[in-house]
Amino acid sequence: EWWNSGDGTFDCNEAETLTVAKDQEIQNISFSLEKGGTISGRVTASDGQPLDGICVIAKCSDTKIWCGEAQTDENGNYTMRVPQGSHYVETEVSCADDTFAEYINEFYDGSYNFDNATLVSAIAGQETSEINFMLNNRMPLLPPMDIDVRSGMDSVTLNWEPGASTYLAGYNVYRSIPDTTPWEKINTESVTGDYYEDNFDLTSGIEYCYYLTGTDASGNESGPSDEACITFGHLKLFIPDSRGNENTPVILPINISNANGLDMCGLDIYVTYDPDVLTATGIKRSPLSSAYGWDFNITAPGIVRAVAATGTSEEEALYGEGSLFYLDFDVTGNEGDTSELKFQITGTSIYDCDNLQNEVSLDLNDTGIFSINWKHILCDLNGDGKINSADIAMLLQLAVGNRELTEELLNIGDASGDGRIRSNDSAMCLRIASGTELAPNISETRQKRNIRSYPINVSVPGDTAILAGESTWIPINISNSKDVAGADITLNYDPTFITATDVRTTSATENFDMEFNANQPGQVRISLSSEKFDGLPEGSGTLVEVEFMTKPNVLTNSVSRLTLAKVRLNDTYSRDLATSALQADVSISNGSLTVGGNHSLRDVMLILKVLAGMNVGGVSPEADVSGDNKLGIEDVIYILQAVSGL
Repeated sequence: EWWNSGDGTFDCNEAETLTVAKDQEIQNISFSLEKGGTISGRVTASDGQPLDGICVIAKCSDTKIWCGEAQTDENGNYTMRVPQGSHYVETEVSCADDTFAEYINEFYDGSYNFDNATLVSAIAGQETSEINFMLNNRMPLLPPMDIDVRSGMDSVTLNWEPGASTYLAGYNVYRSIPDTTPWEKINTESVTGDYYEDNFDLTSGIEYCYYLTGTDASGNESGPSDEACITFGHLKLFIPDSRGNENTPVILPINISNANGLDMCGLDIYVTYDPDVLTATGIKRSPLSSAYGWDFNITAPGIVRAVAATGTSEEEALYGEGSLFYLDFDVTGNEGDTSELKFQITGTSIYDCDNLQNEVSLDLNDTGIFSINWKHILCDLNGDGKINSADIAMLLQLAVGNRELTEELLNIGDASGDGRIRSNDSAMCLRIASGTELAPNISETRQKRNIRSYPINVSVPGDTAILAGESTWIPINISNSKDVAGADITLNYDPTFITATDVRTTSATENFDMEFNANQPGQVRISLSSEKFDGLPEGSGTLVEVEFMTKPNVLTNSVSRLTLAKVRLNDTYSRDLATSALQADVSISNGSLTVGGNHSLRDVMLILKVLAGMNVGGVSPEADVSGDNKLGIEDVIYILQAVSGL
C-alpha cells in the first residue's frame, strides 16, 4: 500500500508526500498491513494455447484502482496477492510487448468493460482459483470510424463508417459540452446502422462533442471512437469546387449540410461569381427541395439571386442533406480561367415558417472555386470529358473503398451534394448524363411520401448450415422493395473460420451495376445502383448474394454471426429512403452461418493436435464444447460421448 496520514491507501493519488531535509529523520512513518488473499488462474488463446507473459490485473470494486498484479508463466498460469474484498480482474496483453498484440483484453468473465464484468471475491488467507481467461484473436469489438457531425435547425446528425466487428449489435452515442458537462450516453436503445439524429435538449450557440462505442448483444462496449464537435443552431450552406468546359452549360450545386426540420417559408440566396468566366442562366430544383417553387435573377454583373417561396406553412419540413438547388451557368471564359463562388452575406437569408420575424442563423463561410477545364466536370471521374458507364463504375468503386477517395474525386463524384460518395451519387450522375429532370415534380414528391406506409426490411437468413472446407451463397434479401434504385451495404462476419470470396447480383438486380470490397477480414462492403431511371418493382426479393468459404479445420457447430452493419437505400432521385423527407421505416434482420453436421472423430483429432502443440492453422473458439472457458481433454471426452450417443 501507499502511505498517508490515515490508514494508508492502494491509490497513489491519495498518497501523501514526505519532504526530508538533509540529516533529518522522520519517524512514525508506519504501515499496518492487512492479510490478503490470492487469485489464480490460467490465460490461454481461443485455440487453447497458453499465453506467456500476459499481465493479469486486479482492481478494487469500489474505487476501480489497481490493487494487485501478476504475469503468466510459460503454461499461462498466474497467481497474485490482493486485499480482501471484491475485485475486477482483467488482462493486459501489452505486458508481453507486441508478442500478443492481436489478442483482445478481457475482464473476467468474458466482458470488455467494467459494467458487464463478474466480480471476483478474495478472502484473507485463502486462494480463489480457476479465474481463467480465453482471449480471442478474432476481430475485436471496434468503435465506428470517420465520425461526421452536422448541425441543423432542430438537430445534430451523426454519420459514421462501421468497423469490422464480428459481434457488433449496435452503438452507444455519448455527448458532452466541453468544460461544462461530463460525457453522457444519450441513446435509450442500441443504435443500429450508421446514422443517428440528436434532438435532445440542444441549445443554439452551444458547442457539443460526441463519440460512439460499439456494443455486442450482451451490452459489452468497445473503446471510444474519435470525438467530433459542432456548434448547434447554424445551418451550413456550401458551394463545392467544380469544373466545366469552355462554351458549354454547367450546373453548380448549392448544398446544405443538415436540413432536418427546416420548414422554409422563404429563401433569398445571393451568389457572387466572375462575370468574365461565367454567366448565370437559370435555376433547377433539387430532390431535397422539389416541393418548392424556385426563381432567379441577375441583380448585377457577377451576382445571381435565387428565390424560393411557398407563402404558407402547409408543406412538410425538409429532411436530409445535399443539394438545396442548382444554378445554371454558361461558361464564357477560356481554358484555365477560374472564378470564386461565394455567398453574399448581405441579403442572403432563409426564413422558417415557425419564426418569420427572425432569419435562420446561417454559416456561409465556405468558398467554392470554378475552373474551366474540359476534364473532370461533375460526374466525369475518369476525366475523358463525358459521363458514361465507366464513371458510374468508378463511383461504386470509390463507394466501397476499391479506389482511394481524394478531395478532388469527392468534389467531382458527389452529385447528391451530401459530402460523401455512395450509390445515390450514381443515380444523380445518370440523370445529369442524360439530361433528365434532376428532381421529381411536386405531385410526384407528395405521392412518393406514401412510401412511409410500407416498412422495408433488409435481412440475411436466420441460420444457414455449411460443411467445413466448403462454400455457400448467402442472400441479402429485401421486402417492400418498391422504388429502391441503389444500396450501400456492409456485412460483418467472423473471419476466424469463414471468408467472403465473392458477391453477385440476382435476377431482381440484373440491371444494376455492382461493386464489392472484401479485402478487410471480417467485413464485405457492397454498393449497387440501377442502370435505368426506375427502381425495383413492388414486392420482395434478393438484392445480392455473398459467397462464403469455410476453412478446413473448423469444428462442427461453429457459428458466425452475419451482421448487417450498414444499410443505405436510395431512390432514382438519389434520396435516402430513411433520412430524407421520404422517411421510410428501414429495418434490418441479422443472421448466422453454422458449420453443420454432428460432432465426429475429426473434431477429436483437431483438439488432440492442438493439445500436442501441432500447428493446425487455427481452430474456432467453439472448440471449447464443454463450455469451461478452456481447451483440454474434457472437450475430447465431451465429443467422444456425443459421437457414441451418451
